[in-house]
Amino acid sequence: MLKGVCPNCAAHIDVAAAINDADGRRFVELLRQVPGPLVKPLIGYLYLFRPEKTALRWSRMVSLTQELLPMMRAARIEVGNAAYAAPVAVWAEHLVALADHPPTSLRLPLKTHGYLLTVMAAACEKVAARDEQRTIERQRGRGRDPDAAPPRGDHREGLQSVKEVLRGSR
Repeated sequence: MLKGVCPNCAAHIDVAAAINDADGRRFVELLRQVPGPLVKPLIGYLYLFRPEKTALRWSRMVSLTQELLPMMRAARIEVGNAAYAAPVAVWAEHLVALADHPPTSLRLPLKTHGYLLTVMAAACEKVAARDEQRTIERQRGRGRDPDAAPPRGDHREGLQSVKEVLRGSR
């Protein structure tokens, strides 16, 4: 019997049994589609769905992975009516953080990916806001040296208009 050890929970896994199980094979096939750097973080995260007194079924691991896989591959999440860019690095960071240090307020086992997606959406929103602010600041300062005097033509035109208005009011 070929046994493996789970890198997350140190449980012994009968590899032959997993391969012989249809859902086990489906799970392995799904893992092959997950972006490489996310495989181990995903497996760690999936253990948050493990019932207290039993093992996490292959079929449950398949369905949970199927829910996340399209978002991971698209590097995009959708929460409510909003969509956010979610690169592999963001996925990895949040999967690892949640698996390694789940908040004490989080009720385990998890039932849905709602908490993960909400946390990721908030992080992605902050990054998007920061990037937008940088873009605005760059556009405001485009082509200008902040230490340089304002362009001469701008204030002369304004001065000419003021002179014309003053002449007309006499």
